Amino acid sequence: MDEKDVDVSNPASPNRMIYPRILYTAPTGKAANILGKRAGKDGFTLHQVTFSFMMYCKMRKKNPEAEWKFKYINTLVVDECSLVAITTFHSLFKMLMREACLRRIVLLGDVRQLPSIEPGNFLSDMFAGLQNLGCAVELRTNHRSESQLIIDNATKISQQRSPTFDPKRNFKLHRTDVGASDEFLNNGRFTKLKVNKLLEVYLKITQC
Repeated sequence: MDEKDVDVSNPASPNRMIYPRILYTAPTGKAANILGKRAGKDGFTLHQVTFSFMMYCKMRKKNPEAEWKFKYINTLVVDECSLVAITTFHSLFKMLMREACLRRIVLLGDVRQLPSIEPGNFLSDMFAGLQNLGCAVELRTNHRSESQLIIDNATKISQQRSPTFDPKRNFKLHRTDVGASDEFLNNGRFTKLKVNKLLEVYLKITQC
């Protein structure tokens, strides 16, 4: 599979028309920029790609010979997939299949991270399905030592165990006297007094 950019420039024209073969994307601008820098190419958000297609459709009405900048894409790379909504990916996938040369998809992300705020759990479901087909790879080694405590605590919390607090990082366990949950909650409603108590606890924590 050819992964080099496509140069369709007119030798007689000073303007070069180069179309990428691999599309590097992510749900957020920061993640897209980081992915692009590491790949040595431009990175785009999923919505930027969708918006460019919408602009292309409008342009094509005026100029039938107009070409979409992603028409030669044959490989789609999506980073931070745990944040991707299934509806967003479906729209992107549909337009690339129809208007581009899509042949391969690479999904990157952490299935243990919180899913998108929109309905569905895209990455987790895709990983479970593709793993059974031998098309998924799980990296188990953490190469960022500063995040190991976060990973360990996230695992403990998911297992309903108490996390480890690192005093060197000013992480402390603040105990309160709000009482048991059945006393604190009043049929799912907070009284003004209890709200004030919550604010006191929050201020006490943030001032440490």
